[in-house]
Amino acid sequence: MKIILLLAILLTQQVFAAETYVSGRVSDITSTTDGLLVRLETREVPRICENRNPWGYLIIPQARKTILAAFLMNWARKKPQVTLYVDENQGSASFCTIKQIDHQS
Repeated sequence: MKIILLLAILLTQQVFAAETYVSGRVSDITSTTDGLLVRLETREVPRICENRNPWGYLIIPQARKTILAAFLMNWARKKPQVTLYVDENQGSASFCTIKQIDHQS
């Protein structure tokens, strides 16, 4: 019984993580007055962001200047491999909001 409970806890955490992040290679960026839009090659998005927009873009809001600066610096250095984490509480906006970016070598 303890093993089943432990497995349920571990699997729940993995599902939650998959809900709020996605990894891949950034293929496109574009800007709007609200912030910077980022898209992966596969146009894959975290599960909580599915059916938001058909283009697969996520947004870094203009107010998150540190994330914007770090992302653009790594984009210029040709380091497009990333893990994008989004806010857990998404409103009804067309684009999910990025809260953290991990750049990979």
